[in-house]
Amino acid sequence: MNPGAMINTLFSFEGRLNRLAYCGYSLLSIVAVKAGAVAVGRAASADLIGGGTGQGSYASLLLRILTVTGSWVALALTTKRLHDMDRSGKLLLWMSGIVALYPAPEGLTLGA
Repeated sequence: MNPGAMINTLFSFEGRLNRLAYCGYSLLSIVAVKAGAVAVGRAASADLIGGGTGQGSYASLLLRILTVTGSWVALALTTKRLHDMDRSGKLLLWMSGIVALYPAPEGLTLGA
């Protein structure tokens, strides 16, 4: 597969993905984001990228970029899988809304 097709598969919301391709690309993206997060963490702890993990550090910025990119890829892949099951990608918005409204367990809240 050429790199242009892979980038299109990971970032575009058009098209279809069968089960095997969905699982493969999902695993690939999870491993890539996890490896990037580990690399940023190690570079921050070694003080190679401005150090610290505070709100304004370079490490924080890089982790936010990784999070947004990983989320975009997950949404794109899931939308394509829904298309393959003859469902609209809009169903993903509905499913995300249900998850967002579900209350988090008491120990997992961010402000605690």
